[in-house]
Amino acid sequence: MTATPAPRTRRVFDAQSVEHGVSLVLRQDYKIAGVETVECPDQQAVVAGTSFVCAVRLGGGDTEVTIMVKSGDGEYAVGRPR
Repeated sequence: MTATPAPRTRRVFDAQSVEHGVSLVLRQDYKIAGVETVECPDQQAVVAGTSFVCAVRLGGGDTEVTIMVKSGDGEYAVGRPR
């Protein structure tokens, strides 16, 4: 009898948690006032070295921030709004 390995579960970020984290970084670390909303895409893989973009509404204007995945444990860095 041969055993078949179980398929690897793909780790993904919880979009709501990332949105909350991005909002905090923008307010606390970058000292940006007027952060209204942050929207990040669902099902972003937790893979070190990859990145994705979140939409941000600041003071009535729309912008984006890049999220750089730093580790397979879910650590990420938030870029400055562009």
